[in-house]
Amino acid sequence: MKLLTCLTLTIALMAPLQAQTPNAEAQAKEELNEAARAYREGNFAEAQVHSERALLLDPQNKTAPYFVARTTHAQYKPGDFTPENVSKARQAIIAYQRILDRSAGDDEAYKAVAYLYGAIKETNCSVNGYFNARAMSPWLTTNERRRL
Repeated sequence: MKLLTCLTLTIALMAPLQAQTPNAEAQAKEELNEAARAYREGNFAEAQVHSERALLLDPQNKTAPYFVARTTHAQYKPGDFTPENVSKARQAIIAYQRILDRSAGDDEAYKAVAYLYGAIKETNCSVNGYFNARAMSPWLTTNERRRL
């Protein structure tokens, strides 16, 4: 009886603490909402920070990797070949490649990687040829492109 009383008391005291602490999925969703707000306002660096936090909070979230990739990509300025800008393009490429690791058939990620490699003039990269062929081939269906 004494054990049951202690257990009941412990559960009663812990319940409010659990209710005050939002779970990781809810926090990740809130971070993605903040990322979307910052993105709409043109604050791409802030949006990237919120997106990365969301991914850290909920690594299984399917949306967060896209937010990270897009917000990073949005910071790249075409035609600017400063080391900082090229680095930002490479960061975006890595973010898109992480999407491809999860979903190999993601056309948007392939196209973005192909575009970014071309934009930073890394045309000697063997991967670039593969991505361009897969992403830009007008005569292949989506299923055929996935088999390239």
